[in-house]
Amino acid sequence: MKVPTKKTLKIKSTEIIEAIKYQTFATDNPCKQAIFSADEKYLFVNSNVSASLWDFIKQEKVATFDFVDRAAISPDGKLLVYSNYEEQAVYLWNIENKKEICRLPGNDPFRFQPADICFSPYGKEILATGLGLYGDTYLWDTESKEIIRTGKLRATAFVKYSPSGKSLLGYSSKNTLTVFNAANWDILGELREHKSDVQSADFLAENQVISSGHDRVIKFWDLGSFQEIRAIKLKNAKLEFDRMAVSQDKKHALALRRLYPEQTTHLELLDLETGQLLYSFPTDQNFIYEVKYSPKNTYILSSGHNNLVLWKLIS
Repeated sequence: MKVPTKKTLKIKSTEIIEAIKYQTFATDNPCKQAIFSADEKYLFVNSNVSASLWDFIKQEKVATFDFVDRAAISPDGKLLVYSNYEEQAVYLWNIENKKEICRLPGNDPFRFQPADICFSPYGKEILATGLGLYGDTYLWDTESKEIIRTGKLRATAFVKYSPSGKSLLGYSSKNTLTVFNAANWDILGELREHKSDVQSADFLAENQVISSGHDRVIKFWDLGSFQEIRAIKLKNAKLEFDRMAVSQDKKHALALRRLYPEQTTHLELLDLETGQLLYSFPTDQNFIYEVKYSPKNTYILSSGHNNLVLWKLIS
């Protein structure tokens, strides 16, 4: 991937993006999540009021969903799983035939308020972490739709699977990350060196983790020793570090930063080897909730208070 320049970055470059921005999401309906299927054929866009599944190739809306909190698309692109915050329940949906499959069993609305949801790397399992008084976490078998396990992942609201699916990385609004055995949820170790809340984390490899926090530091961790390998201290102390997304080739990171108390948003592209700032995006989004790369590194998705913006990366 070339380092983006003004010549290789395009904003709102397709009809689908214009349709999403101006027809689906007004300023009072923020876009809080956007997900591509692995083949980038489908795009799921989630606002505070409703969510839509688009055929991105045909530029057609496939379906609309109400009261969606978090969602995920299976690795093969055939299934959509989403949590309904009004019912405090999780539903499985077939993308190919455009029909609901079922409400997944066991998520008692009095004990379950989904915080994050994902498929395992091979799509065989669905994991949903919980918040609220009980904070229950559920694991379902994708094929049988039955519960495999329920319980708690300590201090975990957000979770990531390792590439093999053997480990889980959990974190919440604290300064510690926890690594679990995915088979039995036993704690394998903790990563504790952040000085303030962890905002983002992911696996770079099976035994290597990257994380970012409000302390304006990106940290790299070795899971053999559970020790910090190195760190990148971001410049400009006036900008808080909010979210981070790593490119599919693991060479670059998007840093979402905010200027307080003005709440203005800054989106920066960083070189993960050197920590160098490569590009500052000229965004007009007054508040960005989430940034990520599409599965094929074709787009950068920026989900904001007043719109969804896709930046196309030219290889």
